[in-house]
Amino acid sequence: MTENSSTNQIKKTTSLNTLNGNDKIHRNKYIEEFVCIKRILETIDTNNFIVNRIYKDVKTYIEVNCDHSVIDDYVDLDPDNGGKPIKYCEYCYKSF
Repeated sequence: MTENSSTNQIKKTTSLNTLNGNDKIHRNKYIEEFVCIKRILETIDTNNFIVNRIYKDVKTYIEVNCDHSVIDDYVDLDPDNGGKPIKYCEYCYKSF
């Protein structure tokens, strides 16, 4: 990676932190991409220090930057007894 492309990556990351309310759609697109990255990292060997560090950083980024939109839903564990209520974010799928 060249120094210029490294600088561009830093600028892109910094710009994510300065988005205003009009850019929520774009911000949530980044969150969706980070959620995909997180899922991929969850399939990789967890004994690898570097992978674990990246995974923790991705989780932190999602937690800090997601504009959570909580959905009330239910899981149908036992059809005879109805469902169990759950709450989760529609963007990052964090449970509440």
